[in-house]
Amino acid sequence: MIHKLRKKLTLAYTVTVGIVLICVLSVLLYTTEKSMAERNIDNFKKNVAELSKKLQYGSSISQTWLTVQETENELIIHIEDNAVPFLFPGSYAAETDRGRLIEKAKDMARSQQVNVDMPPVSTSLQETGILSLTGSRNDTYLAYVMVTPSLNEGFRSLVVLHDNRQTTAQITNGRMLFLITGLFGIAAIFLVSWLFVGHSVKPLARNRERQNEFIAAASHELRSPLAVIQASSSAILADPTKAEVFLAAVQKECRRMARLVNDMLVLASADTKGWQIAREQVDMDTLLLDVYEHYEPLCAAKHAALNLTLPDTPLPPVQGDRERLVQILSILIDNAVAYAIPEDCRCAPSSIELSAWESRHHLNVSVADHGPGIAEADRPRVFDRFFRGDHSRKDKSHFGLGLSVAKELAHLHGGNLALTDTPGGGCTFILNIKYPG
Repeated sequence: MIHKLRKKLTLAYTVTVGIVLICVLSVLLYTTEKSMAERNIDNFKKNVAELSKKLQYGSSISQTWLTVQETENELIIHIEDNAVPFLFPGSYAAETDRGRLIEKAKDMARSQQVNVDMPPVSTSLQETGILSLTGSRNDTYLAYVMVTPSLNEGFRSLVVLHDNRQTTAQITNGRMLFLITGLFGIAAIFLVSWLFVGHSVKPLARNRERQNEFIAAASHELRSPLAVIQASSSAILADPTKAEVFLAAVQKECRRMARLVNDMLVLASADTKGWQIAREQVDMDTLLLDVYEHYEPLCAAKHAALNLTLPDTPLPPVQGDRERLVQILSILIDNAVAYAIPEDCRCAPSSIELSAWESRHHLNVSVADHGPGIAEADRPRVFDRFFRGDHSRKDKSHFGLGLSVAKELAHLHGGNLALTDTPGGGCTFILNIKYPG
């Protein structure tokens, strides 16, 4: 699914950005070709103006000068004096026969009432605009025809053609460059899009993987109490006299399942950002005393001392959900009781330290134990869901969700939950919450 999504997004990005690239290149190509065509016409007009001036006011025109003009400016120049061609064979070789091009230009001029075979009807010159004509090999030319009275009696005519071969080649090369740039651009866009989309969907793929792991782990954890409930139900049906014993087991497993489902609901609500906590002013001194009084008997029953350390001055109140803050501390103390206190209660007594202090507008609450601690390799995963560092323990009341739930609840309060070492051995979990002030 993720791979298909990556391909679809890559295709969408490539098509979208590719269309934009092609539009930009098309506008650039059009502007460049238009500029080249206008520059070509402007140069031709300058050449025509020079030739026209020479023809009207010059006493003589040398073949050498005409040869230079044709060669340097890619021109075909044809001059007639009283309809008699000037004895100049021409020096520029066009793709189409020179004579045919000149005749074609004359025919186009006649359609504009400019006849090179007749003197002008007035004393002023007659001329065409800039004409465009095509040769026999699809070669294109700019053309200009003029008839003017001569200084002596009679008239002179001028036919000038400019070969567009060089400009056409430049335009063709520009289009090839446009095509190559477009293809390379689209290929580059595809590659970048593929890498970018791949990087973007990594969190999605990881979340999907974690979701599958979560479902698999939850299914595994639910299977155990369900198996006990099913076995107990079958035993009751087989021997109703022992119903009380088996019903107690059923109730115990139901309570386990309820805790698991509640923890999963907390995590699911946190993932979807759909869970809102209450916002009220919480007296942390009172809250910590209540937690201590609730858990002190439990720790004593496990041959462990629960110690509460508070500063001499009252703790600042925090804005949050009192019930959820109690839940965080309950999870941490529960965790310390389950993992830090040896299962063999005949061992030397242990202790759990519950402390609080403030620093830089932050309230810190720690739960420290003096147990075996957490292996260095397990530390990065300690807040992962369904992770349990000590798989050899017989106590199956913990599903590996407690620390995940505690961390999510800390985040919902705008705080953080961190793990450090306890001096002398063990683990210390520190809840850090910013308080108003």
